[in-house]
Amino acid sequence: MAVRVQDAFAVGEVVKVEPVARRCSMCDSRWMGHYGDSCPRVGCGAKQCECVQCYAIEPASDKPSIYVMGSLRNPEVPKVAERLREIGWDAFDDWYAAGEKADDAWQAYETGRGRNFEEALDGYAANHVFSYDKHHLDRCSAGVLVLPAGKSGHLELGYLIGCGKPSYILYNQMPDRFDVMYKLATRVFRYTDELIEHLTKEFNGNVSRR
Repeated sequence: MAVRVQDAFAVGEVVKVEPVARRCSMCDSRWMGHYGDSCPRVGCGAKQCECVQCYAIEPASDKPSIYVMGSLRNPEVPKVAERLREIGWDAFDDWYAAGEKADDAWQAYETGRGRNFEEALDGYAANHVFSYDKHHLDRCSAGVLVLPAGKSGHLELGYLIGCGKPSYILYNQMPDRFDVMYKLATRVFRYTDELIEHLTKEFNGNVSRR
């Protein structure tokens, strides 16, 4: 099957793509298919992500998945993710690899081109990063926000809460200001050990994918 893949090689270049293992982020159906396929399961029909990042085959995993949110400047994020992996969770914190200056570098690049904030958000870089992050927010069964965190982390938490997924807040140090709206989260934990204990007891390593 020949398909037109934007941005993969040269723009508009036609390449031959063989069927690969696909997995629906909504109902977890699996099939052999192509880039941009809709889920074949009757009653689902979810549109699959068509960004280049998500075209790569996702590693098959039966582990419960959790999105670890936070700040690129918070060194506790990968530590919490590793603790979760140790108890059998597929903890997603790959976004942290971008480094603590990623957002600043993006802003400097865009302003150097004379773009304002709205124009920067509509650029290739922002759209690719957004699609990547949102894909994994949709894929994961639950989420935990590791404080301190910025606006993006809190928006991601709100998105997961709106999706009806278990959503937690972890503060390993006392926050500068108390915020009553954190009650929207499923639970708020003071220590990582408390979060680990709750996940182990509540889900016993088994969270249904949404």
